[in-house]
Amino acid sequence: MLHVLDVTSTALVRLLTIAAVLAVLGVLAAAWHAGRRWRLVVTELTNSTGQPGLNAVTPGLTQLARQRVDREIRIVSDRREQLYGALTGADSAVGHVPGSRRPATRRTPPAQVEQRLDDSLAQLLTAARDVTPRQAQPAVQLLAMLVSRPRGLLVAGTMQQRGGAAARLGVTFDVLRPDGNQSVASQTFWEPPPAAGNPQAGAGTDEGSAQERLISLFSPATRWVAIQLVINTVFPHGAQGREKGLDRLLSGLLFKQSIGAYPQYATTFRHRAVEDLLDAANRVAESPRPLAALADSLDGLAADSVQAVDEKTQLYENAHLQYARAVAAMERMLPADPALLQRYRVRQTISWLASGLPSPRHLALQWLATDSLESPAAAPAAHLYDMACLYALAAETGENPEWRTRAACLLVRALAADPPPRRLWNNAPNDPQLRSLHEYVAAFKAAVSSEPVSSDGHVPPGLDVDGIVQRAFCTAH
Repeated sequence: MLHVLDVTSTALVRLLTIAAVLAVLGVLAAAWHAGRRWRLVVTELTNSTGQPGLNAVTPGLTQLARQRVDREIRIVSDRREQLYGALTGADSAVGHVPGSRRPATRRTPPAQVEQRLDDSLAQLLTAARDVTPRQAQPAVQLLAMLVSRPRGLLVAGTMQQRGGAAARLGVTFDVLRPDGNQSVASQTFWEPPPAAGNPQAGAGTDEGSAQERLISLFSPATRWVAIQLVINTVFPHGAQGREKGLDRLLSGLLFKQSIGAYPQYATTFRHRAVEDLLDAANRVAESPRPLAALADSLDGLAADSVQAVDEKTQLYENAHLQYARAVAAMERMLPADPALLQRYRVRQTISWLASGLPSPRHLALQWLATDSLESPAAAPAAHLYDMACLYALAAETGENPEWRTRAACLLVRALAADPPPRRLWNNAPNDPQLRSLHEYVAAFKAAVSSEPVSSDGHVPPGLDVDGIVQRAFCTAH
């Protein structure tokens, strides 16, 4: 009888052991499957302002921050998709090197950000370890660590305050990788300082409660968060090789696009744009379109009047280097694209003149004096506008009195060919590169406003360009 009981007990123990092992394997399989899911989590904001009244509204502010992040992700994601297509779609048209690794396409972020990481899996793994035989527990623990590491990005926000009577509020967002709590990026957005002439007034004190003032900070802060999330979602473990150059270029372009959207925080977005674009300059492949976009962006940032002299010089020098690389890459293109090559030679020369640097200025004047720069009758408005800027800047040197007239004729053609919504019409009166023609812009507009509106970006036939320019010049004097 005892022998029968011993056999039965042994069988039951073996069955329980098998069941436990199967259960553990099932839990590990579930953990592996769940671990493959990319999570995007925005945790609850932390109140570090020292204002107890904000504790009650923190959950509402957190939910609003999540909604703003979710909305900005969609905006930034669409922009990155468009930029990526414009930069890499050109590679196939300009002889991209066969066999080279192309950057990964965008992985779309989740439709809704999550509130927290799911901890139910951790509870299951704990239970699995409890029922696992003692001898197998170390192995199960190791396997659990390998398959249950969360994948994704976590955003942690902190509300802050600094200053005495004129206290300023701020919000800090940290982007982290939950698998190891590794920091990706961190940025604080403070309220603007008090207005000049009223130093006693705290920033934003006349704009509402502390809650409303913090909400106003969410707009620039969540745009910054969205750019970080979208860029780091494309390459979850970091871009490598050639991918790194394009990754930094796209990030810089996204930050640059945000400068005008948030004027009070333009410095923050400009700094990040410059940082990423200069990093991209050391990494981006010798491909015409990415190099051209990099050169244009650095040149645009250099032309910004708020830049310090040393920084402007650095940006212009980097822009000149990238223009040289872009032009060289375009010269190697098969099949050749003469129109694209001429357009970027023009932009390169504009940057040389606009920089005010002696050596580039000399190169620009030498090129204009020795090269015959023709403007085809079917040239698009944007190219005509660039050429007008080139000759207007050259005219300021006094080297050739005909350059101002040529600049004016090109500008008239550009304005006449400018299709709706007529972006060039809006730019011309305030464009610093056209300052030698500003007094004539109104007359040029009036003269071409009666012409048929272009829908294809080309000059209407029969336009009396020379007559319009001469009448404007004579009227002004």
